[in-house]
Amino acid sequence: MFLGSIHVFRNSPQPLFPVERVGLEEVEVDPGFDLSKEEFVQSASIRWRFKMTEAMANSNRHQWAVISDMDVVPLRNWDHLFENRVEDVLVNKDCEGRLDPGLIAVRGDRLSEFAAEWSAASSTVGFSENQRIDALALEQLLSSDSWKAGSFERGEVVRPFDEGANLLHCVDAAAVHLAGGTLKAKAKLAFALHMMWVYGDENGMFLDMLES
Repeated sequence: MFLGSIHVFRNSPQPLFPVERVGLEEVEVDPGFDLSKEEFVQSASIRWRFKMTEAMANSNRHQWAVISDMDVVPLRNWDHLFENRVEDVLVNKDCEGRLDPGLIAVRGDRLSEFAAEWSAASSTVGFSENQRIDALALEQLLSSDSWKAGSFERGEVVRPFDEGANLLHCVDAAAVHLAGGTLKAKAKLAFALHMMWVYGDENGMFLDMLES
């Protein structure tokens, strides 16, 4: 049983869940950026993300807080990811070994500190076409001796759109980050993963159908 709480930040007035769910809070926010300029979009949307992290820090009452992009699909309970961990921050990496800011876990008692330092670090890094501002800021933050960082256990967080990735690895994963895929591809894979979970498809039949 999942004993945590979920905070969803959405940029539209329409609720994602018409029926209220216990332990889930939807927060409507206005991103306030011009979609015609990629650099401005990245900068403004990242600032928006820092504000959400700060909001979580102000209300956090759990041992761990997980900050994720909207294209992260949880497939199993995540409690085991934090058992016997001594680190302050848990991160994942892409196929090129770069930090993936799309799924970060931070100890609850250091979340406020993390939010402040992460936001401050973002103001010292420049725009990059190859890497997100929050990823560069995260690398800078974790290079400090004041933070002890670790990785999620191997195979628990999968990025199926990375080069060389195997879709069948999604079967045993606790979370799947769909970064790098087109909107259509993400929707198809998310649907397959949902059906696999609902119907107990341990052999990955829906994933095989998707690959064929």
